[in-house]
Amino acid sequence: MTTKKDILGLHKKQLALDIDVIRLAIQHKAVKGSEAESAFKRLLRKHLPQRYNLLSGFVVNADRISRQHDIIVYDDFMNAPMFLGDSSGLFLGGSVYGVVEVTIARLNTAKLKDDLGKIAQLRKIFPENKVPFQKVVSCPIIDQDKVKEEVSNSLSSGYCIEDIWPEIKETCFSKEGAYVEDILQINSCDSSYDKQVFADIFRRHGSLSKKYIVKEKTIYSTPPPRTFLCALDGTAYKSVEALAKAVKKLTKEYGAHVHGLLVLNEKGDDWLISTRAHEDYDVEIKTKNAFFEFLEAMKRDFQGMLVGKLPAAEEKESVR
Repeated sequence: MTTKKDILGLHKKQLALDIDVIRLAIQHKAVKGSEAESAFKRLLRKHLPQRYNLLSGFVVNADRISRQHDIIVYDDFMNAPMFLGDSSGLFLGGSVYGVVEVTIARLNTAKLKDDLGKIAQLRKIFPENKVPFQKVVSCPIIDQDKVKEEVSNSLSSGYCIEDIWPEIKETCFSKEGAYVEDILQINSCDSSYDKQVFADIFRRHGSLSKKYIVKEKTIYSTPPPRTFLCALDGTAYKSVEALAKAVKKLTKEYGAHVHGLLVLNEKGDDWLISTRAHEDYDVEIKTKNAFFEFLEAMKRDFQGMLVGKLPAAEEKESVR
């Protein structure tokens, strides 16, 4: 019986043949690297659903921009690139699922440092690891005087409506009088009980409203783009344990996170190394079905992200 692993095994053999042809036919280092990236993109295109598009380029968030990434996996249904060239683009962070760094040369320490430096810099352009999105919402126009009166009557002792209403009005209402924000976000009242009562009051008045306006609301989602590396011609490291040790040391030093580093070996098992979440940069090693596990992990990580469900937002200020 044919399995998915069997088919991916043939795709891997085809990739190896493509890389051999590139090495034989092209002597220019930069062009050779670009062709290798294209070969790996073709393989990813066969594995990933059509919702994920692939292109080289840069990721931007407000006034912060990444270094160039070999492959950017981005949403091409709900969002459009800020710039789209023939072979490269500029993408808002909220539209990006992940990035992949590809090397046709044997992976050595210098190349590993460079790729992990790119990954670390990418994560730093998202303050607190948050990604902005714009959500289009329908906001009810409600009678502020009636709401203010009900809120005042429901206040616990120790609070005065005149002390907390200015912040409620500024935070929660648009200039048209529409309720646009969550009352639970106000700071003037720190009583969680009162805030929940306020929220019920606002919801009730909103449900009775006859007039609505449409607004764009910026929300924030984690995580930032997922990060992957692929060494197409093995590595200068003598063992997977030695490479894993270097990955842990450098990711901790740079503040990077590797969701999957795949090393394709001509002889012997392939290697897959990934940073464990929330475990002080400890790494996980897999040598069985590494190629299959790498591709499946990539797809699984992308499916768990908010990207593509809402339009990406271009932030003017840092996330607070």
